[in-house]
Amino acid sequence: MTMTGDDDLLVDIDLDLPTNVAAASGWVSTEPVEPKKTEEKSKASEPAHVAELEEARRQAQDAQSRLDALSKRADEERQGRLRAQELAERNQTYALNAHLARMDANLARVTSDHEQINTSISAWKSHLDMAKRQFTLAREAGDTRAEADLTEQIAEAKNILNSLEAGKTGSAGAIEEARRNRDQARLATQEAQKRAEEEAELAAKREREPASKQITPDEYISNVREKAGNYAADWFKEHREFITDGRLQKKMQVFVEDWVDRNGASAVRTASFKDALDERFGFKKAEPTPAPEEEEEMEDEKPQRSQAAPAAPVSRQSNGTSKPNGAPGSRIRLSEQEQATALMMYPDMAPTDAKKKYATNKARLIADGRL
Repeated sequence: MTMTGDDDLLVDIDLDLPTNVAAASGWVSTEPVEPKKTEEKSKASEPAHVAELEEARRQAQDAQSRLDALSKRADEERQGRLRAQELAERNQTYALNAHLARMDANLARVTSDHEQINTSISAWKSHLDMAKRQFTLAREAGDTRAEADLTEQIAEAKNILNSLEAGKTGSAGAIEEARRNRDQARLATQEAQKRAEEEAELAAKREREPASKQITPDEYISNVREKAGNYAADWFKEHREFITDGRLQKKMQVFVEDWVDRNGASAVRTASFKDALDERFGFKKAEPTPAPEEEEEMEDEKPQRSQAAPAAPVSRQSNGTSKPNGAPGSRIRLSEQEQATALMMYPDMAPTDAKKKYATNKARLIADGRL
């Protein structure tokens, strides 16, 4: 294709058109058509669905890269959580053991204090009994000085014994409280150890379960048929690799979640879901190229002209507008409005192919003297 002035476009078409038909009116270019390279021709004639398939494959690769990155990040986060949980549990065990040790030490201290109080009470009682006996002897001997001194010792011993008895009562209560705290700390430590053992056993059981409860592809398809309908089940029946391959299963899960978010959960039971799976994973069959439009359909799309120029007799022989090596072909001029019309008439085709098809039909009208 070649752009000309005023936004007109010269389109190469595979149709041999004589120049004496419409060259003078500007519909057909009289410039010789340069031969194209084989590679460029193959690209121009490449079906639109091939390019779409390549684009879909590229998007699938990008999606897989993002999925792998997300899976890696999720795995790293999961490992981080497990390490943090393990550290917290270890720290909790250390804290509980340290607390239990403090409670044991506190119980030992208050018990020792209580025993010392009992020892002191026994000693002061003995001293009081001895002072009382000596006081009796001093009174019998008439030793008033010794009697007064012993009276003071007896009073002091009684005061100290009263204090020790009060301390003994308090220490007994402290012993009971320390014992309760020690027992609670020991119970908390035992329960924490029991929970850790149960969690470890449960984790080991979860690791063993997949191997022992792995379902077969047929069972998987049966579950899909029950939950998602026949369309999805039939698709999995044709593509069992999406059941047995874990990587493909991840791709499928990501696609299904996104598709359900956009279309609703009930839509998985429709044929549209099966078509979407085929298109996403490259199993969609190429649609046949649409047949050329009938010339009558071009009547409504051709530009309106105030007066139609008289058509010259049509010659079916090749002329100066033909392509080299005997290949038929001409160049058709399309205005900016005609280019837009071509894109609207053939929305399912690539822009280049749509303009080429419009130009070919226009050339036929020119050759038949209808334009």
